[in-house]
Amino acid sequence: MTASEARQPFGTEDWWAVAIGLLAIVVAYALFASGGSIKWLAVAPEKWSCVGQIAGDLGKHASGYVALFIAFAAVFSVAIAALGLPIGQFVAGFLVVFIVSTAIFAAGAWAQASSYNLEPPLIALAVGLIV
Repeated sequence: MTASEARQPFGTEDWWAVAIGLLAIVVAYALFASGGSIKWLAVAPEKWSCVGQIAGDLGKHASGYVALFIAFAAVFSVAIAALGLPIGQFVAGFLVVFIVSTAIFAAGAWAQASSYNLEPPLIALAVGLIV
């Protein structure tokens, strides 16, 4: 990156991260102030003890997961395009990361997970070390 690129307000992914974070806060506050919320977008797997339960839960909330993916991919793609990077490659990679993170949260929601100290951050750390 050249010095002139670094001086541009949104010339780095760091500034885009700040802008996206502030945008999320502003949108959430505006919805809250108007009586709405972003709760429909906040999906997470419920506790489960058998594979059928988690499969049913993921199926029941599939539209929420798809909406969450689309919202994140759309917002992040704006930053990717502004940085001059290929959006198609980003979306493909982001889909993989999104699916893996959903699987990690599902594993952390297992009823026996706390017995084995399998919290999502620890699982994510282990997966990251393996990768």
